[in-house]
Amino acid sequence: MSAYTVDHSYAAGLGRLVAPVFDPLGFDWRVNVGVLSAQGARETFVATLGQVAAAEDPERPEQALAAMTYPDGPHAGEAVFTAPTVAALLVYFVYALQCMATVAVLRRETGTWRWPAIAFGYLTVLAWLMAYLARTVTVLLGG
Repeated sequence: MSAYTVDHSYAAGLGRLVAPVFDPLGFDWRVNVGVLSAQGARETFVATLGQVAAAEDPERPEQALAAMTYPDGPHAGEAVFTAPTVAALLVYFVYALQCMATVAVLRRETGTWRWPAIAFGYLTVLAWLMAYLARTVTVLLGG
């Protein structure tokens, strides 16, 4: 294995581990990995998807990303980035507290882990619910 070869097994396993949570939003394991990486800072989502696409097709990662389809399951062969999934993804990022620096400041300012945990928990649940609503509305509108 060369220094530039990426082992998908760990990332795929992690993405599939959280799949039951994100499947209703239309996310596949690669998007799940991006969402998990964005817990540190949301900017890392795009970089993570870029790395996953580059691992799939190092010569043309942008084409691999654009042509990404579900590899297995009930949606096998379907495009990953449909209008409902993109709507869910965008809305999820609007609400989710995905900046650990913000969580650290909350901890420092409140002097306890209680408020950062509450903020992280309720904003994650709110983000999921609003993303599900956005996906559902987009599907109903014919997206």
